[in-house]
Amino acid sequence: MYSTGRHKGLPGPVLVDRRIVQGWDSTPVALQEWSSEELADAAAAGPATTQTGFAEATFDVDTPADTFLALPGSSRGLVWINGFLLGRYWEIGPQITLYCPAPVMRAGENTVTVLELERLGGALELRDRPELGPPEEYVEDFG
Repeated sequence: MYSTGRHKGLPGPVLVDRRIVQGWDSTPVALQEWSSEELADAAAAGPATTQTGFAEATFDVDTPADTFLALPGSSRGLVWINGFLLGRYWEIGPQITLYCPAPVMRAGENTVTVLELERLGGALELRDRPELGPPEEYVEDFG
């Protein structure tokens, strides 16, 4: 577990398991600004692993329709469909699926690109309904 207290010269310690880490720099990568070609080049740069990095899969669709994407076994990362940044996922939830609107897909072959930051699972599922996690009750005490 880590926390950051500084970004690009801002003061504050960086902790890794309660130990202070010295001499680091943070360089943001604006993935949302990558073109479809840049994303494809990054995914093709190396083989998919069961750990971290880019992975790519294709699936065919007769008629595009709204769907919900799940990545069972994966830890956390980002997902693109046909170069469109669909969103972020994290195994701690509560949300299990990402909404994928029909206009993001096309009839025929579609490409899913995943940037896994911790552990890549072995499957990608397209589901007909969302799995948003268990309902939670919010109670605020004004006393």
